[in-house]
Amino acid sequence: MRLIRNLIQVLIGILGFAALIVVSHFTDRIAAGTPKIPTLEEQWWGGYYDSTLFGRQWCLARFITDQDGDTKLLVWGSFGPPDIFNVKRHSRDRTFVHYTFEHSEVAEKIKATQLYVGKRYWIQFLLAGRFTDFWRKNSDAAIRGSFIGQRSKDEFNIEPLNDDAVDQFWSEYVRPKNPQPFPEEFLMELNSESISGNDPFGLLENHTPDKIVQDVKLLASAYAVLKICFENEKKFEALSTESALKLFDLDSRLDRVVEQIAADYNDDALYLFYHLESAKLSLDDDLIMYAQSRFDTCSIDLIRHTDKLVNDVESYFQDMEDKQ
Repeated sequence: MRLIRNLIQVLIGILGFAALIVVSHFTDRIAAGTPKIPTLEEQWWGGYYDSTLFGRQWCLARFITDQDGDTKLLVWGSFGPPDIFNVKRHSRDRTFVHYTFEHSEVAEKIKATQLYVGKRYWIQFLLAGRFTDFWRKNSDAAIRGSFIGQRSKDEFNIEPLNDDAVDQFWSEYVRPKNPQPFPEEFLMELNSESISGNDPFGLLENHTPDKIVQDVKLLASAYAVLKICFENEKKFEALSTESALKLFDLDSRLDRVVEQIAADYNDDALYLFYHLESAKLSLDDDLIMYAQSRFDTCSIDLIRHTDKLVNDVESYFQDMEDKQ
């Protein structure tokens, strides 16, 4: 009898322990939900990033997997081909999924986070003022972050778009003046084999730091917008003499800055790259349309934005020289 009683007690103990595990499991599911890492591929993402020169820029994005099995982020802005980022993702903590997006051509990096889908964020939702639905499982898959070490860009946010909303978002926000071709056509034409980190003219020497190349590309974009203004005779001639002189002065200052950068890094090709890149961009239909919508092609706003950009770059390189 004692043996049977002991066996019963052991059995009750085992059942009690199993029940405790089950209760703990379901309690955890109730408290935490069923967290899942959101799917990246096979959908479009819409959002924006902040740019010093162009202000807030709406963008369309797509995650793809290349032939090597690596995930890439493609970001289409208001003009030109997409920026391509290498994607690194990890989920070592139970609150956020963490991302690092590194540009495939230049030293541009984005650090971002994403909430788990299906997880309950009781405290976070309450702190955000969501008193009526703080117990609900999260359905927000937006990726929020910022550019690291960039003077020209800051905040970066994208979130999934429904398929039926993609073309509308593209034509109303990203490229309202020149929406064609539409996103699906871009995707069909994109060949993953063409994703590379080479500069378009093959001019730059290996010793030129990627961050400097990025700065020069930014200055080439600014110069291209000035060229679009200069070549629009009707708009340019409508400017006051003072405004026209300021634009010519900005043209000269941009040229001097790039010439000095090329001299500092002993890379004559950098100066040629700047002029070829700006010439190419000034003929880009998307950039021409953007200059018309953002700056009315030639305007005080164009002078103000370009002047701020040039001042920032001049100050930055002057500080570098002072420290040497």
